[in-house]
Amino acid sequence: MSGIVGILHLDGQPVDRDLIESMTASLAFRGPDGQQVWTGASVAFGHSLLKTTFEAESESQPASIDGQVWITADARIDARDDLARELGLPQSALRRPDCEFILHAYARWGESCVDHLLGDFAFAIWDARSHKLFCARDHFGIKPFYYAHLGNTFVFSNTLDCVRAHPAVPDELNELAIADFLVFGFNQEFATTTFADIRRLPPAHTLVATVDGVVLRQYWSLPESERVRYRRTRDYVEHFRSLFEAATADRLRTNRVAVMMSGGLDSPSVAAFARKARPETELTAHTIVYDSLIPDDERHFAGLVAEALGIPIEFAPVDEVRPYDPVPNFSTPEPVYEPVGSFTYDHCRGIACHTPVILTGHGGDPLFSVSPLMNWASVLAIPPVHTSLSFARYVWEFRALPRFRLRSTLWHLLGRTPATGEEVPSWLSPVVGSRCGMAERAASPPGANPGHELRPLARRSLCSVFWPSMFETDDSAYLGAAFEYRHPFFDLRVARYLLAIPELPYSMDKYLLRATLRGMLPETVRTRPKTPLRADPLQAAFRRHGLGVKQPIQANPRLYDFVSPSAIPLLAPDSSPERLRIDSRVLSLNSWFQSQEKTRKCRTNKTPTHANRTVRPNCASTAILVR
Repeated sequence: MSGIVGILHLDGQPVDRDLIESMTASLAFRGPDGQQVWTGASVAFGHSLLKTTFEAESESQPASIDGQVWITADARIDARDDLARELGLPQSALRRPDCEFILHAYARWGESCVDHLLGDFAFAIWDARSHKLFCARDHFGIKPFYYAHLGNTFVFSNTLDCVRAHPAVPDELNELAIADFLVFGFNQEFATTTFADIRRLPPAHTLVATVDGVVLRQYWSLPESERVRYRRTRDYVEHFRSLFEAATADRLRTNRVAVMMSGGLDSPSVAAFARKARPETELTAHTIVYDSLIPDDERHFAGLVAEALGIPIEFAPVDEVRPYDPVPNFSTPEPVYEPVGSFTYDHCRGIACHTPVILTGHGGDPLFSVSPLMNWASVLAIPPVHTSLSFARYVWEFRALPRFRLRSTLWHLLGRTPATGEEVPSWLSPVVGSRCGMAERAASPPGANPGHELRPLARRSLCSVFWPSMFETDDSAYLGAAFEYRHPFFDLRVARYLLAIPELPYSMDKYLLRATLRGMLPETVRTRPKTPLRADPLQAAFRRHGLGVKQPIQANPRLYDFVSPSAIPLLAPDSSPERLRIDSRVLSLNSWFQSQEKTRKCRTNKTPTHANRTVRPNCASTAILVR
């Protein structure tokens, strides 16, 4: 995805052009197709362009249509035909880049322009007429947006390290964010980062910065009461097909596209619709497989899909990858739980050499998830005859009864809902645990209560901080390659529809998706039940690579600000997969601290000060033991 950066001096002082040029140059890894800057009286924008659509061939950013309102954006706007009609633009406007659509929308509706935009976007607009900086992030948080507000200086970018490169931004760590990583695997707060003075713009939010301060506003949330009811299953299928075709086509505005394809149902459905929407697109599939490490059928089923669709497929075996192998001269912006990060890094860079656009099937699971109790309300909300026919059709096609989740329903009725929390690891620093209230957070994670609205499980998942966190760890800044992921299931039109249809039978076991794919995918794949991995790959990798032998892994001194030296976990391959996953977060954090030391000077040659970091002087020679 393209890189964006901006600096605003709220006191009216001019921005150092050398600084904005240096920060823009640091984004060249995101946008190899050109870097440009624009400076105003007290504001400056930078843009590093990655061409991922036909219209981007003529794109030049930062951009303006009147010389008064300027934009820097990383955006793909969907449903452009509909938006052009709303704006009264001529047909020729469809050949213009997406940033111009945003500018026209802002000229027409002002800050309410986000109510008319579909797609994935992170952008900033400087309105010289009102001396206002207006920023926005898309509905699901697919595009990142970071900022720092320090006195009269406001800095933003879609790359965290770029914000850190500004000399006014300190490197003090956010203790709660790191504690969350160790307990949950990722930061549980939408608005914070690993660094105390750098914040995230949450999904579906706008930000306005003026001399009066910075104001955030949530512009969208999932509707709670929409219902779609048809008399015939065929109508449900046709409606879904039209929406998913449009969602996929909007993500295919380029000549070459890759699909990260498993042997399941979601990503093969994306591949099938992509092939149908644009047969002329050069489409390739990429599948990560285990050939010997653990039992795995992905190669077989993904191969069947590729053969049926007539697309080339590349299999990437991960059997011999050693967990926690370092990636030389590379550091992720924040700690990330990625035991095989070296493999992921190389794999994505290899794909990006051929295409900057990668499609995924992310979003299918939460959108088709079924909640206990709520499915019965959904059944009662539709005519009995339709319910009976749907039930019979399900049994006939799948030769099985729908999974009604009777056990979960009974637990709810008895008031004995299973706990959703995490445990606080014994090795977490007691001081940090107490200061951050980790026991309370672990017992009741933020956003854990699903409430009683329609489709609570699906809504809780879609609105969870998990998805923006995952999108960010799939970002160019984490993988060091110029590309972007696109997720057709995370299309607002698709999400609204799938949350509004009856759960029985259409959401259960993804019945609607399976019915839609009849004739598009091989039957063995279309009717294949959801199949989890039959063994834990991390545990198997520890065993294969001899990590059961005592082997010291040098600990960075900063690790002991968060982990008790006397309680360092001894990772062992005979630990349970869950225990190994939790304890190995210590390795992930340690690896991040070490990589931060090695890449202390970022691309703009700013040296972090670490002014507020505490280091225990007697821990420098301590090692983590992998037993």
